[in-house]
Amino acid sequence: MALLYLTHQGSRLRREAECLVVEHLGRRVAKVPAFQVERVVVFGHCELTSGAVDLLLGRRIDCAFLSLARAVLGKTEHEYAGYLWMR
Repeated sequence: MALLYLTHQGSRLRREAECLVVEHLGRRVAKVPAFQVERVVVFGHCELTSGAVDLLLGRRIDCAFLSLARAVLGKTEHEYAGYLWMR
């Protein structure tokens, strides 16, 4: 399982069937089958389409959002991440 890093500002992550497609300046940069991705890490100003988010959550792939200075801004976790339903 691999980590997918979005580091180029203005990059876009979208869904194409069961694959994640990375685009930058309107050109396809990479296409990765979702089953090969364990986590997505987004640095700075990058875009995730709703289709990509749906695929990530449906396949239980976590996504972390970091600033350009590498400070953690937030993350998504699937419903079985452990402590979501604890009170």
